[in-house]
Amino acid sequence: MAELETRAPTPNGETTLAVLTDEASLTALGKGKVLVLFGADWDEPSQQLNQLFAELARLKKHPSVTLASADAEECEALAEKFGVEAAADAVTLKGGEVAGKAEGVDAAAAAAAVEALDKEKVATMDADEAAAVAKGANVPFATFDILLPENQDARQGLKTYSDWPTYPQFYANERPVGGLDILQEMAADGDLLGQLELQDPEAEAALEDPRRR
Repeated sequence: MAELETRAPTPNGETTLAVLTDEASLTALGKGKVLVLFGADWDEPSQQLNQLFAELARLKKHPSVTLASADAEECEALAEKFGVEAAADAVTLKGGEVAGKAEGVDAAAAAAAVEALDKEKVATMDADEAAAVAKGANVPFATFDILLPENQDARQGLKTYSDWPTYPQFYANERPVGGLDILQEMAADGDLLGQLELQDPEAEAALEDPRRR
């Protein structure tokens, strides 16, 4: 039977950090959002991160995220499964599947990843709504997930680049437009493509194919 220090409250009401010993102990955490820190006893940075994860779990500030730690050497099979090659690697799981991996994370990046993962549901709902607005106005678009641990550098950089405090953020012609509320206001005013100075893809296609005129 797998040993597992669960997130269940301790006698004093605190929630503990899940300590993984094998794949069965990981499966026992369920299919929610799980952030696993791989470390080693001899690696001081990963031990410091382990203490951070334990404190975050105790404070219960991010209830939608299960925090877990694993010794990369003792859990060699898990480490190999997730492609972990060094201590202080973090793996994000959603629905039992790998959703992201960050190598050599530091305390700031780890804390940001936990916070972003906890807020992901709201941000994802807003992003889905922003996509619906763009589709409704026939605006071509692409997406980039800044909530994944490996994209934390981009997320931090956007705070300076766009000077916009919330996500999702919409960009057009390499310029920041704003968040969901701004996009909705522009769409309500009409001609979102024109306001964004984008070419209507139908009109552009008609220029190339006379049959579509």
